[in-house]
Amino acid sequence: MDCGCSNFRSSSLLHQWRSPSPLLSSKLTFLRVKRLNLAKHGRVVTRACGSDETSSVNGFNIIPNSLFMQEAIGAEYGEGFETFRPDGPLKIDVDFLNDRLQEGFLQRIRYAMKPDEAYGLIFSFDNVVADTRALKLNAWKQLAAEEGKEIPKEADVQGQMLYAGADHVLHKLLLWDETETELTRLALRFSQLYYDNLLRLSKPMEGLKEWLEAVYTARIPCAVVSSLDRRSMVKALERMGLEKYFQAIVTEEDGMDSIAHRFLSAAMKLDRKPSKCVVFEDEPRGITAAHNCTMMAVGLIGAHPAYDLVQADLAVASFNELSVINLRRLYPKLSPLPPNMSCIHSYGSIACFSAPSSNSFTRRRSTLSPKPRILCALGGSVAEPLVTSVAEPLLLNAVRGEDVERPPVWLMRQAGRYMKSYMKLCEKHPSFRERSENVDLVVEISLQPWKVFQPDGVILFSDILTPLSGMNIPFDIVKGKGPVIFNPLSSAEDVNEVREFVPAESVPYVGEALTILREEVDNKAAVLGFVGAPFTLASYVVEGGSSKHFSKIKRLAFSQPKVLHALLQKFATSMTKYIQYQADSGAQAVQIFDSWATELSPVDFEEFSLPYLKQIVDEVKRTHPDLPLILYASGSGGLLERLALTGVDVVSLDWSVDMAEGRKRLGPNVAVQGNVDPGVLFGSKEFITSRIHDTVRKAGRGKHILNLGHGIVVGTPEENVAHFFEVAKEIRY
Repeated sequence: MDCGCSNFRSSSLLHQWRSPSPLLSSKLTFLRVKRLNLAKHGRVVTRACGSDETSSVNGFNIIPNSLFMQEAIGAEYGEGFETFRPDGPLKIDVDFLNDRLQEGFLQRIRYAMKPDEAYGLIFSFDNVVADTRALKLNAWKQLAAEEGKEIPKEADVQGQMLYAGADHVLHKLLLWDETETELTRLALRFSQLYYDNLLRLSKPMEGLKEWLEAVYTARIPCAVVSSLDRRSMVKALERMGLEKYFQAIVTEEDGMDSIAHRFLSAAMKLDRKPSKCVVFEDEPRGITAAHNCTMMAVGLIGAHPAYDLVQADLAVASFNELSVINLRRLYPKLSPLPPNMSCIHSYGSIACFSAPSSNSFTRRRSTLSPKPRILCALGGSVAEPLVTSVAEPLLLNAVRGEDVERPPVWLMRQAGRYMKSYMKLCEKHPSFRERSENVDLVVEISLQPWKVFQPDGVILFSDILTPLSGMNIPFDIVKGKGPVIFNPLSSAEDVNEVREFVPAESVPYVGEALTILREEVDNKAAVLGFVGAPFTLASYVVEGGSSKHFSKIKRLAFSQPKVLHALLQKFATSMTKYIQYQADSGAQAVQIFDSWATELSPVDFEEFSLPYLKQIVDEVKRTHPDLPLILYASGSGGLLERLALTGVDVVSLDWSVDMAEGRKRLGPNVAVQGNVDPGVLFGSKEFITSRIHDTVRKAGRGKHILNLGHGIVVGTPEENVAHFFEVAKEIRY
């Protein structure tokens, strides 16, 4: 087949690149720098498009060895890439591409039948489009059989063999004692075996073709990238029946020197801004490369466990668990979905549609009767504690520095989408607002993990934005998009419209739910309430929802500080009342979430967050001196000493801070909470056990609440959560 196949755009950037958009062709220029020595950089194009020329070593054909080399990530710090050409090097800047392609993007958003058409999807061929891991492992087995040897059976060694270069495998993993010449021959033979297997590849990854059909219907353009040669790539796509789905391909002939190079080249061929592209990868290095190119990244869990892919913007186990709606979560500033699609909920990563529910919620005192104990859907339940009634919950005793036999344990987001019982409830009640504002549902969901795992803390199922409606700030929580503030605040006039928060009038269901939870748990665990910190709440209402760069709140802080201070004061006063109301209703401890405070520099934290946190703590301690207050701020390693200045009883650490170091920096008077990486729960039970013991050992005896460094991640195996609690409860100081 001729490599100028009409199904795909010209791939070689050795020639003048033609944009399919007339808007782009006159504006996009490549920045060329002075010629560098090609041999020095090891980039010599040995095979032109369509060439059949080959050479050999020891009688074996040379196969492109880039298939078996660990490539550079490329585009470090997002600066772009430099590729070496016969006529000199080519340098392209990521920001330059984003700027030049902006006008075309805006026109597509304006005129497209669907907003999706303005975005681009980029797929890695290896282990995303096709399962090349099995092919590679089979090639090693074939080579071992030819040589009368065996490959190790250990799963971790075989896993390394899938991603390491052939030389590394032969030298370091297989430990075949051969001469250098013989090892070179073996590496070339392995390359040939693997390449032969590739040429017979006929099946795509499970679920990919069906998902691509949905994407094709939505008219989202797609590209596929690989270090394969063009002819083999085109033939492989034809054999798998995928050729119609990809509008561009990037292959060996493009001369891209790193993973990021290929992604940027694919974006150019799709005529899409890099920042509007989503990359599908199965490897952490590929995800990093995508982010370096300002692209979003979907991680496919497979050869690498989910906790290795935690940096991905979305992680799924297979294409069967993905939908176009999931993908839209990654599109920034996308227009709201039509009303009939506004309530979208997901089970695991599978998005489903449901009709919007009524805004009228039942608010009555629940009369819950004792129910049979619920077992973990994927394994056994956690053993019941030996003590059935205690004067004070273990968590409160630990915070106060009393002598306890083990650290208390609970997990942030312990009630949620990883539990099958919660997902079944979501089928009947798809609206998050309904689930978090209906007394019966709040109590049922809050008790789900208690009945299964018996944690030492039972936290109210709610949201930090729940008070906003009572402050005249309309909002919703849209599945797949998150919080949406309908009228973001930006001026003094807007702040003046914010009302004083009266919890008993605005959120009576919170008080009722806490009272019932206190009766249900009966001091066998501490009932926890929670609120949002002033700066975090202000960030949401000024930004209009979640944010990546927090440019609006910082613009307000640095250009109109008096306006922001007025808003922060209203939130400080309101959250003080909210904590007091929760405590009066039955909460035995309250956690304050200042999730976005770490977006501030230390000096700005001291101005826009610290004073209001301290004000809340001081006023609550005046009325409720024995109420433990916990403060959590994600990524707070640079602010730990300042967090202690707020006067809270407990500082919750995320996993980026070493527990022993955090304990030392906070001092002996402050208790600590945390800080196991949530991704650990995707590991083996032995691995989970090891990390729990390591965290407890570093925290030392007493004044420690065992928890995660963040909330439980969607998709976490329920049986691993059960194991976490089992191990934690067996610990003895």
